[in-house]
Amino acid sequence: MSLKALNKQIETCRQQMEIQRQGTCHLLAQHRADATAQLQKVPLPVAIGLAFVGGIVVQRLFDTSILGTPAHAFLWKAYLGWQAYS
Repeated sequence: MSLKALNKQIETCRQQMEIQRQGTCHLLAQHRADATAQLQKVPLPVAIGLAFVGGIVVQRLFDTSILGTPAHAFLWKAYLGWQAYS
């Protein structure tokens, strides 16, 4: 293969990569705009409050009634800890 043909092939690949890069940048900008629009619909204090209340409810359920005995709650917490760090 001559250097002229190789340079032409490299230039073609460079142009194709530039087109793909521009398309990817456009998609990322579009996704960012969509996510920003969706986030503005839910006020931040409401989202934080719901997360806080949900955490309390889940903690109470796993500490007491849903698993029955404290031994089961301990095993469940140990399993979750093991999953988090492995």
